[in-house]
Amino acid sequence: MVAVATPLAEDIAKASGGELTINIVPGGALGSVRVTLKALSNSAIDMGMIADFYTPAELPNSVVLSDFGTLGKDSRVMTAAINENLLLACQNCLAEYTERDIVPLMMYSTTPYALMCKDGDVSSFQAVQGKKVRGTGGMG
Repeated sequence: MVAVATPLAEDIAKASGGELTINIVPGGALGSVRVTLKALSNSAIDMGMIADFYTPAELPNSVVLSDFGTLGKDSRVMTAAINENLLLACQNCLAEYTERDIVPLMMYSTTPYALMCKDGDVSSFQAVQGKKVRGTGGMG
């Protein structure tokens, strides 16, 4: 995120003649993704990345969109689709943020997940049946 945030911060400072500056604090130093929603809501931070699957009770509509990101074969297409829905079509999603005085700028989708196993064959459903697998959101 720093690779994206740094040029954005520089562009904002330049466009505002230095009136607006952004101090980037990476790596969750001001709060992990699990607490970002709360930190934004109580103004402990001004900007942050929310991983909505950690707060499904607070962002139930938004987290459904996030889960859709795992359904397609191309994460770029799914990212575009969930952004269109969040920012243009899903009024309930936007309301979840605006009632907390948060303006969502975009959603992102991860690249496809792959199983990393300590041992054994995972090439079929039968091969993974009964194994313990950890995943988040729709991948879970």
